[in-house]
Amino acid sequence: MEDQLKLARQEIVSAVASEELAKKKVAELDAEVDRWSGRAELAVRHATTISRARRSVRSAGWPASATAPTRRARHTPRKR
Repeated sequence: MEDQLKLARQEIVSAVASEELAKKKVAELDAEVDRWSGRAELAVRHATTISRARRSVRSAGWPASATAPTRRARHTPRKR
């Protein structure tokens, strides 16, 4: 009988610990969802701003190359 009680207590402790770990994981994932939501919102705002800027440049009669991203010079390491 005492062995069964001891085993039951161990199972309860294990279950409580598992529940606490699960709650912590849920909180971490909720924070990650919020972080990625914010990033997605910023990306949409940025895309909208870029789109508006390109439309205004085109409507002003500027060439399409004015809205194209510029290429950076390729970095070549120095010879020693």
